[in-house]
Amino acid sequence: MNKKYKIVFSVIKIVLSIIIIITAIFLVMTYKTLFANKTEEAKVETEIEKIELKRISTYNKPIVPEGFKKVETETASWEEVEGIPIGWNSGLVIEDEIGNQFVWVPVRHKYMQDAENDTIIYENREQARIFQHGGFYIGRYEAGIPEEYTEKISENEIRTTTNNKVGIPTSKKNQLPWNYIHWSRANESAENMYKDNEYVASDLITMQQWEYTSNWLAECGYDVKNCAEWGNYSNVNFSFTGYYSIDGKTYKYAENGMKQTYNMILSTGATERNKANNIYDLAGNLVEFIDVNESSNNCEVRGGYYDNISTYGVADESRGLSISEGNVRQGFRVVLYMK
Repeated sequence: MNKKYKIVFSVIKIVLSIIIIITAIFLVMTYKTLFANKTEEAKVETEIEKIELKRISTYNKPIVPEGFKKVETETASWEEVEGIPIGWNSGLVIEDEIGNQFVWVPVRHKYMQDAENDTIIYENREQARIFQHGGFYIGRYEAGIPEEYTEKISENEIRTTTNNKVGIPTSKKNQLPWNYIHWSRANESAENMYKDNEYVASDLITMQQWEYTSNWLAECGYDVKNCAEWGNYSNVNFSFTGYYSIDGKTYKYAENGMKQTYNMILSTGATERNKANNIYDLAGNLVEFIDVNESSNNCEVRGGYYDNISTYGVADESRGLSISEGNVRQGFRVVLYMK
């Protein structure tokens, strides 16, 4: 190789070395920038989760949201003694302007029991709302089918046409419970109920809220492991008045205390027997979707159902249940938060 080629080869080597060095520096700087941005995002997210909130109310002194009214019941009164409703632990009921009803579930968390601690550091949105207000409101009834998704066949017979549609559910007595709905659409429908409300927000009940409710009912003396005494199951019989269905789509009206004997789905609140602290049909009738984690798309079912034996915990998916598609046995329930 002559001298001329040696010089050219040396120049090429130098140029390549410079390019490699510049590329390496660029990659290092890019990585540092991305890492710094991720660190900053994580820091912002952590700061959001650590926001301190002033406590607004406590578990035994719930706030009635704007646009709702107090409802007196035989078991839970809003009458106050020294500023505390005497029925605070028995299922206080509120009602919106069109008759949807919800029941107060008191949550006695350590943050709430510390009288000297007026601020709450929360881990997520759900905890924030519950801790700040001392509890939450749960639908008094299973979610009912919107009127536009029902068809009147005769004076005492109605057919449903839900087919996985999204709509605005009800929480009222004597409604047809909403089944044949995928859990994601149930979640969307629950949110739709008070989507544009300035004072409250609605959602699908979460795992944590189900547990809060179960623990509260257990403390009040209800058997939440074997719910034969207050649930609609295949191994119990009782009288009721209201709509009933064998196939889950066509409902007939039963009067004068008909006997539940054929594994029937019943309309909401069809009997006082199936009530716990003013909440109807929480055990049996339709199994209910629950949101496992509000930050992820994950759902399970709880509460047992009409053609299975009495249970209140995780429902048996081997008997036709599915979290991926709607069917005859599965429904849902709405919860209410104050903003």
